[in-house]
Amino acid sequence: MKRIAITLGDPDGIGPEVALKATHGLEYPVVLIGPMSLRQHPLIGDLCRDLPITTIHPDHLSTLPPSEIGWIDIGWDTAVPPTIPKAISGHIARKSIDVAIALAQSGQISAITTAPISKENQVIAGYKEWDHTSILGQHFGLEPTMAFYSKSFNVVLTTIHVPLRDVPSMITADRLATTITRTSEWLGRLGISTPKIAVAGLNPHAGENGVLGSEETEIIVPTIRALTERYPLISGPFPADTLFSQAHRYDCIVAMYHDQGLAPLKTVAFDSAVNVTLGLPIIRTSPDHGTASDIAYLGKANPMSMRSAIELAWKLANGT
Repeated sequence: MKRIAITLGDPDGIGPEVALKATHGLEYPVVLIGPMSLRQHPLIGDLCRDLPITTIHPDHLSTLPPSEIGWIDIGWDTAVPPTIPKAISGHIARKSIDVAIALAQSGQISAITTAPISKENQVIAGYKEWDHTSILGQHFGLEPTMAFYSKSFNVVLTTIHVPLRDVPSMITADRLATTITRTSEWLGRLGISTPKIAVAGLNPHAGENGVLGSEETEIIVPTIRALTERYPLISGPFPADTLFSQAHRYDCIVAMYHDQGLAPLKTVAFDSAVNVTLGLPIIRTSPDHGTASDIAYLGKANPMSMRSAIELAWKLANGT
């Protein structure tokens, strides 16, 4: 049976709240992964009350009826919100991810949707990988690509969580070609057989023919030309300050670095965009926001992005 695994993320953030809110009225079979002790908090208890939740061991997941929501308890009985030490919160988030990956690799689930985790908590807990993308990359021994899906427009990042000063040296022909290839394959899974992909320049005005930087003329333009036969509707590089105003003309924009792509996306789709990890042997989606610990357990968290992430995971897993 196709089933989506939903990790509850850092228990000191809004992950458990948005995950449970997003499952209300959901028609897809899902399994939650996180500590059962979270249900001791009144808000979480209330959110669980009307859901058909069944505690289940990972080895018995195949016996769970599709109408029931499984909950895999990872322990940590002392983790009762909202006063959870950051290190414990980080360990809980990491263990939930590890369980989900194991289920995906064994074929027991079809995709993973992850609630937000805190990079700070991962560092305090002693881990070297701070975010989902790097955790998954380390586990599978590869460098994933970060993509974002929304009803407004789609964005894929050539570089991810790196200091801005390091970005130019990371814009290589191989990295950009891999990013464009994964972008095209992902859009194909979304039903777009010949996607229109626009590539942003790195420098202001896309380098002004080398006057404001050489990355466009030396790397980006030759890479686009080399890929044109495989992807005939790819174009660029375009100045990033005007490209996003024309996003409706394209199926996806390939940005050179994190804030170049995500600042415009989150301006128009903060509550509904979905983060998708490309280049993995498994499907993984997540909401486009962080843990928002300042509003955790206040009942204020918006589950729209989480719901969209679950729906997209199901779409990718079923090819519909």
